[in-house]
Amino acid sequence: MKKEVLERLNLGGRIKELRLQRGLTLKDLAERTGFSPALLSQVENNLVSPSISTLWNFAEALGVKIGYFFQQDGEERKDYVLTRAGEEALVYRNELPHTIPYRDLAYGMDDRNMTPFLVQCDEPCEFSLKEITYEGEEFLHVLEGGVVVRYGSKEFELRPGDSIYYNAQIPHKLAVKGSARFMAVLFETHRH
Repeated sequence: MKKEVLERLNLGGRIKELRLQRGLTLKDLAERTGFSPALLSQVENNLVSPSISTLWNFAEALGVKIGYFFQQDGEERKDYVLTRAGEEALVYRNELPHTIPYRDLAYGMDDRNMTPFLVQCDEPCEFSLKEITYEGEEFLHVLEGGVVVRYGSKEFELRPGDSIYYNAQIPHKLAVKGSARFMAVLFETHRH
């Protein structure tokens, strides 16, 4: 990801601010998230872009909803967000060795339980290095191409028009073998 995009999003700064507000050291946060203090330092200094699943871990460990990291300072709080076609906020996620832009379909909505994304992958990629779990649910709907979902001991190949809704507490992982465009909705059932 380009350095200026990382600096503009300032995800690392928000994570560090929350960590310090809660009186936690890097080591404390490392124990809560399972990430190394060295990686946490790189994230906090905006040298590494955290993935959505990594941000989810930070949100859980710091007692906020994942949407906190995408709020713009000084924006008026409201109970709705209207997102016009082509005006979706781009949120970048680093899928080694790729950087994938997610289009946040509810950018600016405060205190949300659902996080809807439109994802476009133009080349093969995996959405995490390992299977992940969290207290919540996920919904995916494939618009173009194909997505492979590994869910527990099962594997599903989704094609255009296919959808899957599942309990995110079961270990899961997503991958695109060619290219794909799909909508993903993450729903956090654990309230902070």
